[in-house]
This record gives sequence, C-alpha cells and structure tokens, in this order.
Amino acid sequence: MKNKKVLSQRRVIRMVRQIVSWFKGAHQRQYLNQIRGEDILNVVSHQLLTPLAVINSSAQYMQRRSATIDAAELERRSTRIRQVTDELISSSRALLERFRSHDGHIPLEEQPIALQGLFEAALDHIRLCQPERVVHFSVSSDAEIILADPLLLQAVLIILVDNGVKYSKFDTPIVLSGLRSSNTAIISVSDCGIGIPKDEISRLFSPGFRAQNARGYHGSGIGLHLANRIVRNHRGSITVDSIEGVGTTFNVHLPGAYRETL
Repeated sequence: MKNKKVLSQRRVIRMVRQIVSWFKGAHQRQYLNQIRGEDILNVVSHQLLTPLAVINSSAQYMQRRSATIDAAELERRSTRIRQVTDELISSSRALLERFRSHDGHIPLEEQPIALQGLFEAALDHIRLCQPERVVHFSVSSDAEIILADPLLLQAVLIILVDNGVKYSKFDTPIVLSGLRSSNTAIISVSDCGIGIPKDEISRLFSPGFRAQNARGYHGSGIGLHLANRIVRNHRGSITVDSIEGVGTTFNVHLPGAYRETL
C-alpha cells in the first residue's frame, strides 16, 4: 500500500513538472512569439503565476513528506493540484485564443456579466493561495449585472485581490463590494494591510513603481499599471483610498456599465 501511495505521489509530481515545463517551454514559445504588446504578456503572466505557485507548493510538500503523508492529505493535495491545473489550462486557453489573432492590442468584448459570479471567481482564487483567509463580498440589488469584458475585468479583480492578500496579514479579511451610481458600476477591493504612503499614491499606477513600504515583498510593479490600462480601455478609472499602516481600498469605476438593453 505504501509503495502504491509513493508511486501515486510521484506521478502527480511528474505531471506537475510536465505542466510547468510545458507552459515555460514549447507552449509559451509557440504562442507568445506570435503576440506583440507587453500588456498581453502581462495579462498572461498574471493569470498563470498564482496557479503555478500553488501547484509548485503542493508538489514540494508532497515530495518532502513522501514517506509519511497519509492517504487523506494525499487526496486533498492531489485534488487541489487537479483543480488548479484545470483553472490554469482553462484561463490560459481563453487568453491565448483570444489574443493570438490580434496584433499588439487588447480588444474589448463587452457583454452582460454577473458581479456575483465575478466575486465568486475571485474568492476561489484567494482560497487557492490562502484557504483560511476570510473574504466578505456584497453586491447591491441594482448592481448585479454589468456590461464589461469578463476576461479582462476578471484579470483586474485578480490583480487587486492579489495585492490585498500579499500586503495584509492572513488573519485579516479581504472585502469585495459592488454598487451602482447612476449608470456607473463601482467595484471595490479592500484590505487591512500595510497601506500606501500618502505622497506615493499618485505614482501607484506607473509601470514598475513600488511603494517604499512594499519593497520587502515579492513583486514587479506591473500589476496595478496593467489593471489601470484595462480599466481605462473600459472608459473607466481606478481610485485609491489608503492610510499607511491601516489598509487600502481600490475602487474601479466603470461608466456606462448599465444600459437599458441589459
């Protein structure tokens, strides 16, 4: 029985390594070299990095504990790897198929989408990274359906959620909310983290910029710039409310998100 368990673990780990190699190697070269524009590359990288990190973390744990891990823990981690792998493949296919035929720009494909479903996808994303993290979300009754590009708006939400998770303690909540002001949708992501120095907020969306108090954390300074570009393509804007040492709220404003045809 023990030999079968170890063999199963090795198969999972081998599968994970093959997936990671595939995305970093031939698949990436085959498709990404047909796509021009750093925005597209940034979208793809942000959609891939967190699932790959989760897969790598679970595989390393299983490898380290191969002699002692019990069947229940093996099943839990194997299931998690399968779920993340499915998400990785699905999101990657959607992005690459969407962008492969466009020359250096990100086309908008607006359609009615449910904020509730968007928030639930963000919740799933958070729980891949931190299963115990408390998340609260709410959508006002008049803000349930908006007109936006679901693939790109989800990328924005994931970037903002990742920031909230990264720069706050695991025992503090992440709060998502959606409300309507006239024909504008306002999507907010709040954390109780390190906050942003007041004199640096105006530079927050500059490519490569990182606040002084964020430089001890892993990151490239590209995510918020990318999120802002996507929101501007939606004719919208992102505002920031932050107090250093207390927390941050990002507010995504999407004018024209409600129309009579919805």
